[in-house]
Amino acid sequence: EQALWYRQPDSVLVLHSDKLGQQGRLQLTRVSGPLGKPVWTLALPMDQLRSVMRKDNDLLLLGSEPPAADTKSEEEGPHMTVVRVDVAAGKTSVLDLTAESLKPLR
Repeated sequence: EQALWYRQPDSVLVLHSDKLGQQGRLQLTRVSGPLGKPVWTLALPMDQLRSVMRKDNDLLLLGSEPPAADTKSEEEGPHMTVVRVDVAAGKTSVLDLTAESLKPLR
């Protein structure tokens, strides 16, 4: 594991949770130095991070979130999600890999 360093402003990314326990969801904050001031904070639609892929000012995060509590199907597992983060702007694009539109046709 290594820190993800960025320039303009000099900063690092910090992954943290908004609350403890199963209700917590991940957040990503860009923190500039040397004073440690947050540049932006993003709420991520996931509670577990599985993979991180970095390319210049883009960051791809693969993670999962448990199914909604009102889901009746016992077969349904966690929702897999890909989040693209534009590190310079602090903007995200989200793709739900368990969405109906991505399921194979029968």
